[in-house]
Amino acid sequence: STISLTATAKTGYTFIGWDKGYTNIVESTTVTAQYVRNEVPVTMYTVTFVDGDTREVIATQKVQEGKAATLPEAPLHENRVFIEWAGEYSNVKENTTVTAIYADDMNNDGIEDATQPHYDITYYDYNDAVIEVIEDVLVDMPTPTIADPERQYYTFNGWDPTVAQTVTDNAEYTATYVP
Repeated sequence: STISLTATAKTGYTFIGWDKGYTNIVESTTVTAQYVRNEVPVTMYTVTFVDGDTREVIATQKVQEGKAATLPEAPLHENRVFIEWAGEYSNVKENTTVTAIYADDMNNDGIEDATQPHYDITYYDYNDAVIEVIEDVLVDMPTPTIADPERQYYTFNGWDPTVAQTVTDNAEYTATYVP
């Protein structure tokens, strides 16, 4: 006798037939549907990582659509600190460029200078007259110095207090002299 079989649809698969014939059945028989997995096209995109200071390519990666790129190590630069990667790299949907962003780090402490304290250094003469004000000096930088002042009939003898090696706060220094 002839039996009519219907294959159940399976998402992601295509029915290709039965594992055996099912006509002239004379005893209990199991007939199994055969399927093949559908090929899913994979779309790949290129993610290019660029150094924001030098504009040089750091790395290039092929990334499957919707997947994340692996962040490379950001290059080190003297007096600069790496801040962030700018651009889409976690859910890639097109060819894209991701840029390493840097900021000034003149005191080389690994912290962006713009977020750190800045101080003023004031140099006075013996009579409290301002010789020079140096404004906006970044913390932990060498204290800026000025030329030794001159005073008729006297020899410059240093600053009071002694000029600190590095800037840690606003500072005032007064010239001292000896006859």
